[in-house]
Amino acid sequence: MLVIGITGRMASGKSTISNFFKEKGVVVIDLDKVGHMLLSTDNEIIDKVISTFGKEVWDGKKIDRQKLGKIVFANESKVKKLNAVMHPKMKRVVVDILNRLNEMKIEVVVIEGVLLVEIGLIELVDFVIVADADEEIEVKRVQQRDGLATDEVKKRLSLQMSRKAFFRIADWVVDTTGPFEVTKVRMDEIWRKIRQML
Repeated sequence: MLVIGITGRMASGKSTISNFFKEKGVVVIDLDKVGHMLLSTDNEIIDKVISTFGKEVWDGKKIDRQKLGKIVFANESKVKKLNAVMHPKMKRVVVDILNRLNEMKIEVVVIEGVLLVEIGLIELVDFVIVADADEEIEVKRVQQRDGLATDEVKKRLSLQMSRKAFFRIADWVVDTTGPFEVTKVRMDEIWRKIRQML
C-alpha cells in the first residue's frame, strides 16, 4: 500500500489536491475530520479539553470549535497544550485506519492535514505533496471561508510551519495560486508517476 501525505499551510490548497485523488477513487484520511470526530465523540478527549481550556468551550452537546479556536490560537503555549491532548489519539486513529485499509489490499491512501509532521504521521507516508500558495492568497481564502480578521489569520499562520519548512519535507510541491486547470496539469503529472510505482 502506497501512503501519500498531503500537507501545507492553512488554506494552501490541500483540499483541492485531495479532491483530485478522491476523483481517482483514492481513499483520503482527512486529519481535520479525525480531530473533529474526536472532539465530538471521544469522552476522554472532551474531558481533557474542558479541564484544560474551561467550561466555556462546551456548548452542552459538544466542544464549540470556534470558541476553542479563539482561545487556543491566542498564544503558542495553548496550541501546544491542545496538541498534547489531541495528537496521540489522532495518530492512533489514523494508524488503525491504515491497518484496516492495508488488510483490504487498498493500493493508494492519502493522509491530508496541516499537522502531518506534528502528529508524527510523516514517518508513515511514502511521499509528501506540499500544497503552496502566496500568503496573501492564503489569508484571503481563510477570510472568505471562516470570516476571520486579517490579523487573526496571520496570527494563526504564524503558529504553523513556514513555507520553507514545508518545502524541505516535500517530494512534490503543487502551487495552487493560479487557476485550477494549472493545478490539475501538475496533479496529472504526479498521478502518472504514482501509478508507475504500483
